[in-house]
Amino acid sequence: MSAAPPPPVSRLEVHQNPCLPEGAQDVHAIATVTVDAPAPAASSPAQVIVIDRSYSMNGDKIARAREAAVAAVDALRDGSRFAVIAGNGRAEQIYPLRPAALAEATTSSRDAAREAILALKPDGGTNLVPWLELASALLATVGPGDVRHTTILTDGQGNLTDAVLRRCAGAFTCDCVGIGEDWSPEQLRRITTALSGTRHFVEDLDDLPGFFRRQAEQTQDRGMADLALLVRAPGQVRVRKVTQVYPTERELTARDGGGGPVHEYPLGSWGSETRDYQLWFRVPPRQPGAEIRVAQVVLVSGEGRELARGRVLAQWTADLAQATAVDPKVEHYTGQLEQNGLIREGLAALETGRTREATAKLGRARELAVESGRDDLVTALERVVDQDPVTGTVRLRSRMSRADTLNLDVGTDRTTREMTPRRGE
Repeated sequence: MSAAPPPPVSRLEVHQNPCLPEGAQDVHAIATVTVDAPAPAASSPAQVIVIDRSYSMNGDKIARAREAAVAAVDALRDGSRFAVIAGNGRAEQIYPLRPAALAEATTSSRDAAREAILALKPDGGTNLVPWLELASALLATVGPGDVRHTTILTDGQGNLTDAVLRRCAGAFTCDCVGIGEDWSPEQLRRITTALSGTRHFVEDLDDLPGFFRRQAEQTQDRGMADLALLVRAPGQVRVRKVTQVYPTERELTARDGGGGPVHEYPLGSWGSETRDYQLWFRVPPRQPGAEIRVAQVVLVSGEGRELARGRVLAQWTADLAQATAVDPKVEHYTGQLEQNGLIREGLAALETGRTREATAKLGRARELAVESGRDDLVTALERVVDQDPVTGTVRLRSRMSRADTLNLDVGTDRTTREMTPRRGE
């Protein structure tokens, strides 16, 4: 087990308009968390690389997947720990060969891992459950203060249960990478939501090795594991939801055993970075002049050490101008979540043949994305819908591909932090 890293320099700022009209019960706030993590040399990150080797990976996909896994292994710094899993209907630890063990990255271990990866041949079906279980068992050998991360690459859909996600939650973080056009964006969303990760779609297989190299490097730059957000709310206050809204959108799940006055939300591993979280509360209605502390929001380390804190307040007022003003950050992220929700609803409608509903929702999402300056999202939407420049009529593109909708679906995970003025203002 590595020595505990020094405490990071951390800040937690709460952004909200605490003023509510008489009788109002809903409180919204943004918590901005900034961490200046210690140098990663203070800890020893552990990574597990999982490569789909099912039969559908035959041909160029398995060739590029092998190259990607090799690129990730080559990027590992001396002293970091790693393992490589090949997955189909079962999970096989192809390196190191010692069962339930991680290897230390050295010149010789990287060479041996490279040889094992290049020997991979596609065969069998897809079952994500044993992949996650083996990754969890391997990373359980790592000390609780160290970064524990898994990257899964797959081209298909397989068995996935809520039970395995519950068992793995908090044990490690997991990013998922889809290639080809047959993987399930919803399955990968379930994994990354439960395991504090991010979904990716690498459309051009030639980009896969470079992507995996960057992922391995970014994981090694994380110096803090197992941060958590504690939301302490009095009994009359209900915590409705906590969602990460930057750099990606991901609804957080309170750790089992939480509830009552304290709700604990795992945040995964961190480097030096800033993330934003939106919090929704329901409070008892009050008369003008009343004021309460809705919640105390506390950032804690994996050892439970307090790193930073902030407060969410509510003040009832008869001044409608004060009560109806919306904090700019709350408005900014609420708008992006609305756009992302419209896209997901539109894609779900498209999947089930409800083309009129899909057109309406995706068209509205495009309109809002244009107004708010989300240019990357506009580009992804315009691969799926087209707007007549004269009449303004929105229609689905006739030559839309599965890759276009996958790209758009994954694009809804990303948000922007810059508050771009609405166009035309």
